[in-house]
Amino acid sequence: MKRYAMLLGWFAAVTTGHLQATETAPVLAPGDNLVVEGLPQIPAALAERASRFTEFRSAGLQSWHPHERSMLIGTRFADTPQVHHVASPGAARTQLTFFADRVGDEIAAPHVTLVENPRNTESFGATTTDSEGLATRAVTLIEGGVLRGFLHNLYTGSRSGSGSTASATRSLSRPR
Repeated sequence: MKRYAMLLGWFAAVTTGHLQATETAPVLAPGDNLVVEGLPQIPAALAERASRFTEFRSAGLQSWHPHERSMLIGTRFADTPQVHHVASPGAARTQLTFFADRVGDEIAAPHVTLVENPRNTESFGATTTDSEGLATRAVTLIEGGVLRGFLHNLYTGSRSGSGSTASATRSLSRPR
């Protein structure tokens, strides 16, 4: 009898329009150069909730001064890489770049062009694939002094809407 009442209630709800089809939740789309077979789609909401466990602030050495005890380090604020100067050991860092929302703006002298080329066999760490298994390629970051874009992994590329540049890296150490 209970089953009959439940079936009748469901039928009434469907015929009167009380049950509506739920919209499909947005999902993460893999990059064009990634073949995904037999894996379930990842809801964007799940990736957003998990991001607090994958986001941490780190700094990496970019360059050092040949005669002074100072260096340039790279950090990331939100989804934008930035360069900082550290004047001496233990000193506070000074932000040199402010790149957010500056794509298409002139940020350097007109003769400056910067290309990230992970396939360059003369560079340390040359590789044909990034840490997410995507085929690497040369990416122009600054061309003729104009900022053209940033390096992105699958996550930051999906958040920015520009897609991955196959530039994912993974640290050998774990964040604390």
